[in-house]
Amino acid sequence: FFVFLGLAQVRAAEGVSAGEGTAAMDAAQACLVFGYALAASLLVVYFLWEGGPFHHSRRVETCYLTAVLLLVYAISSVWGHSGDLTDIEQAGFQFRQLMRLLVLMMILQHSVLPRVHARFADSAVGARRSVVPQELPSSIQARRLATELDATIGETLAKSGIRGADIAGESFWGPALFVLLMFEEVVVSTHRLSNLLLEFLIAVEVLALATWLLLEARRFMRLGGLYRQIHAIIAGLVRSRDKECLNYVLANVSMGSLLEVARRDTVQQITDLALEMGLLNLVSKAVLVHALHQRGIRFSKRSQQAVCRIVFSSKGEELSMLKNLIDGSGGYLNLYKLVYEGITSPSLQRLILEHFETQAQSSRAALGRARGIKLLSDVDDTLYASGGKFPAGCDTRFPRHVVYPGCLSLYRILDQEWSVNASSCNLVFLSARPHVYKDLTEDHSYRRFRGLVAEGRMHSLPTLLPGRLRNGVWAMLTTACLRTRAWKLVGEAKYRTFVKFRALYLEYDFVFCGDDGQGDLLCAQHLARERDPPAPLRAALIHQVLPGGPSAVLALDPPGKRDEAWGEALARSRIFFHRSYVGAAVALHGACGELMTAAQLAAVANDAVNDFDSARLQHHDFGTRWAAVQRALAADLAAADGALRAAGLAPARAIEAPRSPVATIIA
Repeated sequence: FFVFLGLAQVRAAEGVSAGEGTAAMDAAQACLVFGYALAASLLVVYFLWEGGPFHHSRRVETCYLTAVLLLVYAISSVWGHSGDLTDIEQAGFQFRQLMRLLVLMMILQHSVLPRVHARFADSAVGARRSVVPQELPSSIQARRLATELDATIGETLAKSGIRGADIAGESFWGPALFVLLMFEEVVVSTHRLSNLLLEFLIAVEVLALATWLLLEARRFMRLGGLYRQIHAIIAGLVRSRDKECLNYVLANVSMGSLLEVARRDTVQQITDLALEMGLLNLVSKAVLVHALHQRGIRFSKRSQQAVCRIVFSSKGEELSMLKNLIDGSGGYLNLYKLVYEGITSPSLQRLILEHFETQAQSSRAALGRARGIKLLSDVDDTLYASGGKFPAGCDTRFPRHVVYPGCLSLYRILDQEWSVNASSCNLVFLSARPHVYKDLTEDHSYRRFRGLVAEGRMHSLPTLLPGRLRNGVWAMLTTACLRTRAWKLVGEAKYRTFVKFRALYLEYDFVFCGDDGQGDLLCAQHLARERDPPAPLRAALIHQVLPGGPSAVLALDPPGKRDEAWGEALARSRIFFHRSYVGAAVALHGACGELMTAAQLAAVANDAVNDFDSARLQHHDFGTRWAAVQRALAADLAAADGALRAAGLAPARAIEAPRSPVATIIA
């Protein structure tokens, strides 16, 4: 866009000054195109190279993007004053420069300058709020200090510009740009008026830019007192050795914002001194790790070492809870990203993984079993239907984005450790959707997850492990030729991600859920063929959505060998195919009774019937296409009823006859 804009301005200038061809004009044109191309290249590098040094912290990101915007403004200014323009054109150019300045300031305020980080307790739904102290402490001083520190952080953010301090009100930008556009037309059409206003416009532009820069400099000059005030509060809390007061304050202020504005010695008071004195509880440790991750640790060896010290101070059950709290962020900053992308030092990363492994072995030895089950699941065509929309998936049996009947009930039952009053994040989505830039792609999924949790359908907020962009692009480009084989790289990448995630939670057993459309079976086969894995795969559930039968599925075995015996061999290795989640529950009950009791099978079956009736009522326009889904669900319900009768339990509820929404309301 920048290059196109520069060429357009050059073309306009050539039309006006045709035949003159002065050296100054040629140099100005070259400067314009080169400057716009440079700005465009800098932006492309910024968004595609997320591990680059300009992502050191949010402050560095702000400075980088501000510099790019100022480069565009400066290049335009150089071109306008170097080009051979008439007085009328020069006046019009000055109006456009004023508008560029306004747009630059508006972009800085709305898009570039970062906002205040959410408090730790507010950054997720359920996974953290149950363990973060929301009630008022007995100490009035703790409440007072938390309020005072939060206010000081807010004032510091405003004065440093990190909050995105209001340069102007929300209602200022639109009318200001509209008025400037109107004046530009009047000035350009009136030769005498353009001569009078030219110098005035230049003066206004210089004055506006100088005033803005002076105000920013003035804010920065006033930060010293606020830094000292923040340090005095934190240092006083640590010196007092009041654990209740310190931990309440840390849990109820925006620690991510505090670490961005605090001095280095202030941060060390919490991450070093308070930790050594044993003042930090579990929640405060999770608060600090997440805040350091928010600020950025990739290019800070000191921050990486602080994270390691906090992790090494936790052992046994506390370490498991700490890891689950970090994963329960409700965003892309999870434990996987922290260890494998944030910790760039190979030695520190190895020490963390060794600590996780040692404590996992101790946990299994003490309990005599796994601490719980981590459920890793695909998203499209596994959690909810893709509606056959490429490249998300191929299942056209259900309307798009309908959660499969009984799926969330099965997930809740398999999460054996989950409790309303405990912190856990045992539901993990392993998606083929690629990570692009920060939470650009993940945020869409997290919004959907939060909605399901708020509706009470999903039992806990999950974490998400995205795929790789190059693997997804390759699959999209080659699907027409290679069919399901195009997803081989995606399936192998999922297997590698699974193995790396498993190394973070070796005290848990694992269950994998996927579909047969995009490499999930390949991933499950790799896992099942491992010899003596450090943490066992208890079962893999593969949702059959691909038309064409077993021969069309991407698997390790050639299509000619995928007969009935092949399916039985997969079942013996605990890889189960299913057409509905009632069928998945039946398979688990028959082969892994410890994962699915008869009573739990009944719960999945009844919830699946309720989910199906609700989905059919909500999407009544899907019409007769519901019949095929109902037949498959009814067949699995019949198998479930047989297992329930054998256990002496009542059969599952029957599927209701289809009704229109109007009839339902009348009833």
